[in-house]
Amino acid sequence: MNEKIQHIFIILIILYLKLLYTKEIIVNNNENNFRLNDIINKSQTDNVLILKFVDNYYDLTSFTSFDFKITVDTNIFFIGNKNGTVFDFAGGNVGTITFSLTVNRGLNIKFENIIFENFYGNLETIKGHQIIYVYAAVYNFYFTFNNCIFRNNNNRLVHFLLESPVTNINNQVLFNNCGFYNNTETAIRVYHSLPDNYLQVEKHFTVTVENCEFINNRGIFNINNSILIINNCYFTKIGKESEYGIGALYYSIENTRDHLIIKNSLIEETYIKDLIPFIKSEGLILNINNVTITNCYTEYGYLFDINKSFLNEFITIDNLKFSNSSTLIFGNNLKCKINNSNFQNVNLRNLDPVIDKSKYSYFLIENSTFNDITIESSLLGEESKYTLRNIKFENIKTNSKGLLLFVYNNIEIENLEANNVSCLGEGDDTSFILFDSGENENILSLRNMKINNCMSNGSFIKILGINNNILIENSNFINNYSYGPIIDNNSNKSKIILSNTNFYNNINNNKFNCGCLHLKKNNIITITNSKFEENSIKGNGGAICLTNILEIELNIEFSTFINNKATNGGALYFSKSNISGYSDNKNIINIKNVEIMNNTANNFGGGIYSEFKLNGINNIITGNKAGIMGGGIYIPKYLNEPINCSMNCTIRNNKVNSYNDDYSSIPYSISLSTELKEIYTNITTGTFFPLLFRVNDIFGNKLNDVTKYYSSMILKVILKNENFENVNVNYKNSDFNSNYDLKGNIVSLINGQFDLKNFQIYADHGYYYLQLIIENFKEIDLKFEFDDIKIYVSECSKKQVKMYNNKNILYCENPICHSNCPVDISAECIPGDYTSKISTNDINKNICQAIIRNTGIIKILLFNIGEMLIIYSNFNIFYSKFSEYIVFFLSKHLGISLVLLVYNIFIGITGFLSISNKNSINKLYKNLPITENDIREDDEINTGKSFHTTPLESLDNENTLKQHTIKNIISSLNGEINETFYKNLYSSHSFIIEIGAIYIFYLIFIIIIILYEIKIEQSMNYNDNTIQNNNGQWSYTFKHFEQIDFILNFIDLILFFFIISKGKPILRNNCIYRSIKYIVISSFVGITLGPFVNNLVITINKLKS
Repeated sequence: MNEKIQHIFIILIILYLKLLYTKEIIVNNNENNFRLNDIINKSQTDNVLILKFVDNYYDLTSFTSFDFKITVDTNIFFIGNKNGTVFDFAGGNVGTITFSLTVNRGLNIKFENIIFENFYGNLETIKGHQIIYVYAAVYNFYFTFNNCIFRNNNNRLVHFLLESPVTNINNQVLFNNCGFYNNTETAIRVYHSLPDNYLQVEKHFTVTVENCEFINNRGIFNINNSILIINNCYFTKIGKESEYGIGALYYSIENTRDHLIIKNSLIEETYIKDLIPFIKSEGLILNINNVTITNCYTEYGYLFDINKSFLNEFITIDNLKFSNSSTLIFGNNLKCKINNSNFQNVNLRNLDPVIDKSKYSYFLIENSTFNDITIESSLLGEESKYTLRNIKFENIKTNSKGLLLFVYNNIEIENLEANNVSCLGEGDDTSFILFDSGENENILSLRNMKINNCMSNGSFIKILGINNNILIENSNFINNYSYGPIIDNNSNKSKIILSNTNFYNNINNNKFNCGCLHLKKNNIITITNSKFEENSIKGNGGAICLTNILEIELNIEFSTFINNKATNGGALYFSKSNISGYSDNKNIINIKNVEIMNNTANNFGGGIYSEFKLNGINNIITGNKAGIMGGGIYIPKYLNEPINCSMNCTIRNNKVNSYNDDYSSIPYSISLSTELKEIYTNITTGTFFPLLFRVNDIFGNKLNDVTKYYSSMILKVILKNENFENVNVNYKNSDFNSNYDLKGNIVSLINGQFDLKNFQIYADHGYYYLQLIIENFKEIDLKFEFDDIKIYVSECSKKQVKMYNNKNILYCENPICHSNCPVDISAECIPGDYTSKISTNDINKNICQAIIRNTGIIKILLFNIGEMLIIYSNFNIFYSKFSEYIVFFLSKHLGISLVLLVYNIFIGITGFLSISNKNSINKLYKNLPITENDIREDDEINTGKSFHTTPLESLDNENTLKQHTIKNIISSLNGEINETFYKNLYSSHSFIIEIGAIYIFYLIFIIIIILYEIKIEQSMNYNDNTIQNNNGQWSYTFKHFEQIDFILNFIDLILFFFIISKGKPILRNNCIYRSIKYIVISSFVGITLGPFVNNLVITINKLKS
């Protein structure tokens, strides 16, 4: 309690002393009472001088003299009433309130509740004047404006001129809760004169503006070598002042060392029609915190024009809310930090960026968002260094070359998320990121990028420059659409690391700029732990595309390529440069622990299209598809060992149009499939010389051209003679009178083969060789895997027709006869009598020459086998076992059937070919080339003449057989004989086929019977197959076989009767086989003695039993 009383006592003492040393003067609105010079100068004997202006309104134009000059020697307070006291200058010719501070005692001048208005007067006389002018030769003083208003003034409001050295006092000047309205010149001007080498900005003169409102003012702050703190203020409708006209909100007129702090403030609804920024200063240290800038534009294009950062101090912008405004910062050699800020609803139609247009500067932008922005230019300046961290882009549209455009500097971007960003610049000349490293080696680092649902009319990320390093890791590119690759590196030389990055469902709709990741020229690339899935590329390379490569070292590890689509190279596309002088030994592509699955190429290489050698370990390439070739891998150029998989490489189930095609290549070689046994192949002029060539890929496989892509590849064969001169060939433009002609010598490639099945050579006889020419696809240089095809063209044979084509070139044709001539059956067609050069194979002149070739060797063999079987069966007529009876049964009936077969063949052929008409046969004899020895008279059989060709007794000797030819039969006989004879030739041939078929069925019937009887025998009881004779002995019985044997014997008997019935009439004909008579006689003997012998066998067998 005592302590509390003591405190109260001390306070009372202080109040008493204050009252004791404070002088208070009431100032009324009349001229006598408004002589402030006299009042103040006479009243500064006390510690505090308070001037109270108790009236509401003071018309300063009524005073004859108004130019106050006050030398401050005490604390002076100008206090208006609580509702505000108006100092109305009314535009009159009035002066300035001047304060001179020369004592360094911390004196305080204060204005409170004062309204200053209509200070403009005659601009010609008071230009450059101000309402309040403060001159300070010392630094230790305070000047305060509290709850004051400045309105409708046309000259400067407050001007501080300091010529003191260092100051170290905060808030020396304070504007608190003041209002500035409709003032046309600078509101607050401060000039602090400092030595040039003084660099301690923190000790500069300080002006603080708090809780103030600025509406419709111009050139508000002109600060030089001082600190201005703006806190919780509101600015709108600011503009250009008339004296300097270089900054609407803040400016300095020299290269000074200023520090501007703006916090907790709002700047809005301002459009400056003049070419000035909001803030203009050289070497300004700027700190912005929790400020909103909205709807602020200037014809100058930039809100802040700040050149150079004083002592490399950072411009710091924190918690800025920026919308619908001009570019934020312009200036060079800056260092700037932007943090926790939001840029939204920006719509710029000029070519200036949103954030800055700076050179040689560094910007660090963190924890900020950019959304709902439509601009014609980029978001940031080009020629500065940037670090972006924790940035989010959403709903942004730009027509620029790059939303993020970086030139000649290192760039670091980390944790950037972009959604619905559209780069709408001209085709193939706009990007989300455009990085140009220039001539120096610069770095682009992209970490933790999340790019979703974005689009670009060009490559999404484009990289240019001479030499650069690119790092992309822990990033995702999902559902993006671009007219170019997602990442397009056009640099001369790059080192690229891409790890833990996913490319999913991206679309590149530019068929001339390939891949999701596109690289050129010289690159060292490492791709690890990354995924490329569901990407669709209109050009080549569904995931990675290398083109115009000079030198490459590519390492892909622990990555997957699934369900990607492209024109060529469904997943990977690797193409060399056409520039010579670069060694393939420097090109290295290593693929390790990679899955390439279910990718699709419209043309070539469903999985991989590569002009480089591929080194692989532990890879899986499966389920890929190509539209033309190379379902798994396609090699478009010749490479030695194009695929080197040292361990665990699985390449399977890759297809082209449902056909398996794991790997293939461009057509590499052509081989000859037709076997040519001789060095020179002998052909006849005009005949067909079919050749088949196979086209192979570099793997040695036949070219699997199931889609007929290479069907327009043409093979043309030309003829050369041995002195290596071209032979004139029948081309479209060849000489019509050429002595050589080729037909069918031009063919297309079908199913990997050139099939010259209709190839004909018309040429004079001699030695030639063929030369092959490939037309179309001239870029493909096929290797020929065979020696020259050498031919010898021979003349026509005697059995060929010599003909001449319309070029008078000799060629040969086989003669053509009428259709009723059984060529290759029993006749041949031979040339007729051609006495002159012909061009037609005349069917009426050619001769159908009948050939009766009957060596008899087969019939002799069959007849002898039948006789041997019959004899063998006679040795087995005594049988006591089932097996013995089977041998007897089989040999007997097979033997008899063979004999009957031969008999029937002779009877049948003779019946068709013998001639019954004596007059006709006499005509025939006149035209037959036979002698009297071939014809004899046989009174026993026929009084006529017989033509004996192959007597039975002579059939055992083939060399004694004679070929008889009916010559000129078509021309010498007509009508009945001609037609009947050739019809009978056909009929005899058919008869032989029919009787042979009947005999085969007979043999099958016999075998079935035997198998059936064996089965019955095995199933019967022993007692069922045995009988006991009169002597009490037991033996086998063959009831079923004996019944069948009887039936077959009966059939044989019928056949003998048939032979006799057919043979007897034939004996009366002409031109019969001599053996027919013996066949008929032997058949009579068989009928007569056959039953007797058969019964004898049965009786003997029973007696034996």
